[in-house]
Order: sequence, then structure tokens, then C-alpha cells
Amino acid sequence: MATEPLVERASQSAEPAAETARSDVETFGPARYLNRELSWLEFAARLLDIAGDETLPLLERAKFLAIFSTGLDEFFQVRVAGLKNQLDAGRRGRFPDGRSVLETLEAVRGRVTSLVDRQARIFNDSVRPGLSAAGIEIVEGDAAAFPLAAGAWDAALCLGASFVWHGLDGTLAALAPAVRPGGHVVVGEPYWRSWPLPEGIDDLGYLPLRPTVAKLEAAGLPLVTLIASSEDDWDTYESLHWRALEGWLAENPDDPDAVSIRARHEAQRDEYLRYERALFGWAIFAGLKP
Repeated sequence: MATEPLVERASQSAEPAAETARSDVETFGPARYLNRELSWLEFAARLLDIAGDETLPLLERAKFLAIFSTGLDEFFQVRVAGLKNQLDAGRRGRFPDGRSVLETLEAVRGRVTSLVDRQARIFNDSVRPGLSAAGIEIVEGDAAAFPLAAGAWDAALCLGASFVWHGLDGTLAALAPAVRPGGHVVVGEPYWRSWPLPEGIDDLGYLPLRPTVAKLEAAGLPLVTLIASSEDDWDTYESLHWRALEGWLAENPDDPDAVSIRARHEAQRDEYLRYERALFGWAIFAGLKP
């Protein structure tokens, strides 16, 4: 028995569906429809409802504040960026809820402002004091100036910030004495996946994986756990920088530093694509203090 092609049938069935959707909007009006972006923000508001529920365990509430922040970051990277692209392309139509692109962006700004204010109140007025009462204190300031009493901690972590103590050696020297025997020192540090490096590439003061681990061992911290980033992890990390810079440059074309910022941005992206993606790694190293 002959059958018509699947693609053709799907195309034919999609056309009436699209017409029906347009007809529904015209029949019922925008009041019957929710804006996609604003609807997601109401989901984010429910996360804050959970974070603000004082009957829940404290760390559970802190976790939902973090989930809210992570989701909001992605919301701006994807949803808001998409709206801005539509605005730049000159889209003139309206969404089913009756809002234009610009009106949607303005509504998003207003709702996000109120949500972020609420998040700050929950954290500062309830979660943070609760954490402090439970012995979890958040200190904001110069990490190098924080007094690290000898043997006072079960674990000391420095993830991607060894520059505070002028490199890996200084970081291990600062953190190892602060941890009691049986505790851990955890650092996040770059390393080179390949060695020696091709001619003309600066090592930036970093070493291959084995000599990096040897630094922990020399500090009396045998390695017990290693979590290395993948190329996908690096791509995500670098792409966020590229997206942020391209967005800023598009919004600030007349800034006096725009030309130099673009030049540095493009040079760094080129370095990443030419060799850093393949050669440069990053890992979390956990050492045990005997």
C-alpha cells in the first residue's frame, strides 16, 4: 500500500495547527495567554517561596537560593539574549499575550528586580543569620588577610583563586597549617595537558599534571581526589565570556574603550581556539593532611 512521505504529511498537518493557534489568539484575545518569559520568572518565584519557608532545613533553603541564582543566570544567557536579538532584528509583531519584544523586556526587568530584592532579603534576614548560628559564617573581604588559626579547620578550599596567595605554592603554604590532621586541603588550579609546549606558547607559570600534584605532595598533602574539567566544561566557561563581551560591545558601541576591548576579546578567543582548548586544563585537587 502506497504511503505519502512523512515530511509531507507533517508539513500538511502543521499548517492547520498554526492556523488554529492564530485563530485562537484572535478569538480569545491576549488575556487568555501567559508570556513565556514571565511565566518562567513565576517558576523562579516559587523557588524563593521554598527558600523563604522557615520550616525547612536551613541548608535546603540555602540550596534553593543557589538554584534560583543559577536558573536566573541561564535565563539571561538564553531567554533575555533571545529577546535582545529579536529587538536588534527589528521584530515588530506581538507575542500571544499582547506584549511586544520591548514591552516584554521591560516587564522582565521589573519582575527580576523584585525577585532579586526578595532573594537578598531572604538571605540577609533569615538564611545568613541561621547559618551563622549553626557555625557557618560567610566573611566578605581580602582572603589573604583572614586569620587562619593553626589546626582549626576540617577542610580548607581555594577554587580558582590561588592568586590570592601568589600562586599554588603560596596557597598550599597558607592553607595546610590551618587544617587539622585527617582534614583536607582542596585547590582548583590550571595545568598543561601536554608538555613541552609548542614553541612560542607561554606556560603562564603553570605545570603539567604530574608536577602540579607533586607540589601538593611536597607540602605534605598526598593526593586523594582529582576532578579534571573536560573540553565541554572549558567551552561552556569560555563561551559565557564571549557572550557577555559581545552583548556589552553591542550595547556600548561608542564607549571609548570598545575598540581595545574587542581587540583583546578576539585575541583571547583566537588563542583559546588555536591551542588553549587542546592544551590547557583545570582540575580540583584534594590533598589529605596525615
